[in-house]
Amino acid sequence: MKRITLRSPLVFNHRGKATAFAPRVEYEVSDDVAAHPFIAAHLLKCEDITPPKALNPVAEKPAVEEPEEVKVEAVEEVAEKPKKTASKKRKSKKKEENE
Repeated sequence: MKRITLRSPLVFNHRGKATAFAPRVEYEVSDDVAAHPFIAAHLLKCEDITPPKALNPVAEKPAVEEPEEVKVEAVEEVAEKPKKTASKKRKSKKKEENE
């Protein structure tokens, strides 16, 4: 929002709406009306009256969600089968013949 004062009387047609402005009277208008080139050519004074935004807005803390109950399923322990290793050494044919 802007507070404007115009130097001369004028009628401003904007978006199908005609607005009459008197000279040296303060009006509160939207930013797009104040920035219009026709209005800007007749401005005497323009003030920004938009309230400043808070520097550190207090953020609402989200509601603490309770964790859902975790269902623990019984895990069957599977005994590992021993790996087959070559524990029996093969005797070579020569050793078999010698014995």
